[in-house]
Amino acid sequence: MTRRLLRHRVVVVGDSVAGLAAAGALCRAGVPVDLLSAGGFSLGRAEAACGGIGVGDGWPCRGPRRAEAPSAALRESLLVGDFLASQPAVRAMIEAAPAIVAALERMGVPFHRDGYGALELRQLCGCAQRGAAFAGAATGPLVLGALGAQARRYEAEPATDARGAVVPGEMVLRRFEPWDFVRLVLDDGGACVGCVAQDLRSMALRYFVADAVVLAGDGPSLLYAEAGGGPACRESALGAAYEQGAIFANAELIDVHATAVAGPDGPLVLPEALRAEGARLWVPRCAGESRAPADIPEPDRDYLLERLYPAWGNLVPDDIAAREIWRAGEGRSQSGPGPGGDDGRGAYLDLARVDAGPGSARLAGALAPGRPLAGREAGVPIEVVPAMGDCLGGLWIDFEADGDGTLVAGSARNHATSIAGLYAVGAAACQYHGAGRLGGNALLAALHGASLAAAAVVAHGEARVRSAADLPRSMFERAEQEEREGFQKILDAGQDEPEPESAFALQRELVAAMRRDCGLVRDNARLDELQALLGELRGRARRIRCRDRSQRLNREAPFVRQLGNLLVLARVVVESARHRNESRGVHFKPAFPERDDARFLRATLARHAGEGRVEILGDVGSGGTGAQPLVRPGRRTYGRTRPLAPETPAAEAGGEPTATQAVTGQAEQEP
Repeated sequence: MTRRLLRHRVVVVGDSVAGLAAAGALCRAGVPVDLLSAGGFSLGRAEAACGGIGVGDGWPCRGPRRAEAPSAALRESLLVGDFLASQPAVRAMIEAAPAIVAALERMGVPFHRDGYGALELRQLCGCAQRGAAFAGAATGPLVLGALGAQARRYEAEPATDARGAVVPGEMVLRRFEPWDFVRLVLDDGGACVGCVAQDLRSMALRYFVADAVVLAGDGPSLLYAEAGGGPACRESALGAAYEQGAIFANAELIDVHATAVAGPDGPLVLPEALRAEGARLWVPRCAGESRAPADIPEPDRDYLLERLYPAWGNLVPDDIAAREIWRAGEGRSQSGPGPGGDDGRGAYLDLARVDAGPGSARLAGALAPGRPLAGREAGVPIEVVPAMGDCLGGLWIDFEADGDGTLVAGSARNHATSIAGLYAVGAAACQYHGAGRLGGNALLAALHGASLAAAAVVAHGEARVRSAADLPRSMFERAEQEEREGFQKILDAGQDEPEPESAFALQRELVAAMRRDCGLVRDNARLDELQALLGELRGRARRIRCRDRSQRLNREAPFVRQLGNLLVLARVVVESARHRNESRGVHFKPAFPERDDARFLRATLARHAGEGRVEILGDVGSGGTGAQPLVRPGRRTYGRTRPLAPETPAAEAGGEPTATQAVTGQAEQEP
């Protein structure tokens, strides 16, 4: 009897850009998909990308555009990531960029165009020239909407079996929202054959049988923000998968945002597109400045990035801009109004050029939430501080490359984690960003990774000897029953405790500790103290009393479970940061100010070694193959010297490289 296609379903966890793109690609390949999402109104890392999406090299457009060799975008991506990203994977992403942008246009994403109708490009942070297509201040949300519309058609398309016959009552795409991922289901050989999830309305637990599971949720954003990105970013799938054996890579590399405004639920990040449209960062020249920012004249303002990096100005990568703001505030004590609060570790963002230029209309949506939070109106500088974002690492993923470093498309190894049958894409995966993210690469990596993962899942399914649907149901029922009992324990825990703990209060303590001791600047002694504190928080988490014990629409009990996974991931982040004794990209240790390629030009791999213990594994090379790297790792520079005189050509002076020359990575390393 011919096997029905229904028996080969794939589960995709997360309706992010990467999740919807992966689900759509699988559906187009004829693979039925169960899409699980926690729901919510907020956007994750890629979806919130307002700046745009990278178009790679050679995109046809009018006006200023890339003039470098075809490897320019590759070199920029690797340089911003301090050469820690997988080079074959990044090259494949750059080469696929024009086709991805063209596909998004066909889906209806309204990219901005010039007066001639040609696609207009924007220069983002870390890019030497214009290289990102954009749709006003809502590129990410519009891409998400287009992918959602594409996926919606498969919810009404009936599934067919291998003979092409319609399977009654089954659709190609089944959407489960709001459902929270709980755990993987592993067979006797340790391969992933499904998962267990929970309906957040009825609180019912259910197992899903699948030949493969694709994790496409957000990373551990709640480690640095009290409310993260809302319910959609609270998925704790990474922590659960890590505890079940998946290897985590580069957990210490936390994205840094130079411009954020303090909000009620944590910092609100202002997009880098503001600086691309003319916004300027500055600090008062006098340490004890007490005047309001609008009353400080130009001579008393220090536009520090323009002074330190004249070839790039305010378009240096965010990690460099954030560290310069931190250095500028070192030793300052604000006696009155000033950026950064009492310690002065902040800056002002001057939006005069944005308000006066075309960027005012393009970025109206991005400016709307920031100004009220900062208490500023148009024409008045906004107080901003550096803030930590999401993890640039994620679950370790494999890929297959040939001898010359070219990615092998359609290989079942691409985006496969260390657990057979488990794949990761988007913010859940490592490989594409290294120690820093180039402007425009967040959306690009999510979409390209989803395409690769979908093809890999198809190849994985074709290579399986038997389907997960052929396994005994007792295996899945046992996993479901274990989670049902675990959920009941959460509801019953702490009822007899004289001084019970609150999950929300513990998470606020965790956020404060991570920001303080494992934030923009790291110190080994403080990381050791943080490790001890995490052990204490883990012990206190056992005394949490769930005040809401209802069996429907219970929001507290799932959060208690997610907090446990967050504490596990926090330990991974801290242990990985303690291990990397160097400064590279977003990872900055003043005690180790230089980059140490001999020891750390490789991913930090962490494996779960029991409760409260992390095992740092042997290193793997950054190239992933035995071949020579596509781009030789060079010294990172963005021209941190005094500006040259206008009449002195940079080549004759031999000092300040141009923005184009800076991407060659051959000059002095940025400390």
